[in-house]
Amino acid sequence: MTSVINVVNSAIKTCDGVLLPSELEVLASKYNGFNYGWKANVNQSYDQGHWNILIVGPKKHTNEKNDLQYDKEFISSNLNSVWNKMKMVYGERSMLRCYFNAYTYGTEGYIHTDVSNENLASYKKQGLIAETVLLFCNDEWETDWAGETIFFDRKEIAYATLPYTNRSVCFDASVPHVARSPSRACHKLRKILAFKTLRKEIDEDACVQFIQETMQNVTHSKTTFAEHLIGTYDILKKLNMPVDVCVAALFHAIYGTEFFSHNSNVERKLVKSLIGDYAEDLAHTFSSMKNRIHTITTNEANYNEVKLYHLACIEYANLLEQLPRINVSGVEQMKAIVDKIIKV
Repeated sequence: MTSVINVVNSAIKTCDGVLLPSELEVLASKYNGFNYGWKANVNQSYDQGHWNILIVGPKKHTNEKNDLQYDKEFISSNLNSVWNKMKMVYGERSMLRCYFNAYTYGTEGYIHTDVSNENLASYKKQGLIAETVLLFCNDEWETDWAGETIFFDRKEIAYATLPYTNRSVCFDASVPHVARSPSRACHKLRKILAFKTLRKEIDEDACVQFIQETMQNVTHSKTTFAEHLIGTYDILKKLNMPVDVCVAALFHAIYGTEFFSHNSNVERKLVKSLIGDYAEDLAHTFSSMKNRIHTITTNEANYNEVKLYHLACIEYANLLEQLPRINVSGVEQMKAIVDKIIKV
């Protein structure tokens, strides 16, 4: 199943159809032991709560900061696979919490954010961005059933999405939002899998400027090395790929490759400070690989599925950027791998 990432604005992205039907079927049928009373907004006395199953994370609405519940089933192939798919689409990140929310007719949600001002300031100091990733797990959903997730800009609706089957949404956790109740016509449980996450904040403009200033006088594939790197980055940006994958593409050959070498004293520590550990690891791995197309298509190095997918994205953009100037092979092979998740 393939899908397309839709960028609503700088704070919200959506993507339909990421999970395989078999994965979605398990989510729709397996998790049904919901507890009632989980509140969206504890500051509102009229919030009577909704249905919930906590999978990973501290108990909400208590002072037990170190009380971590962990469902061993998360490491099973299904939930772990879902988490990996979300990282493929929205980028590498760490998980703070994972849980299911559910709503029936008459079960109301109320406007809230997913991060406190205190934590937001703390994350900012650490160079981190708090984001929530939602996956709608209903086996079917009709338009007349309502149940929208609504995002607000001040007191106006900025964006709303229906909980259509296999739709995911990634958004800045500081954006006010609410889950609306299903309509009277709905006979289904409105079920959502939610991941509260943190990812590295990356200054893309500073990264591009660094490449322009340091690599403009190096030649590569009948152009400058800077233009090739920026062109590779631009391809993935236009496909709405995750930021960390885009900047990894921007630095994909910064250390040289099997087919290209240049006199560079750029240290890994400096690159990590610009693009973060995960993106730098992608760039370094890409630079170090031998026989890249074979290595990626066969996964003989046994990379995890998230890293392998992101390396394929980078190789696809790398080859595609050079195609107008020189003869390169492997574009279709890489496209086939990338297309398994995101239709390019």
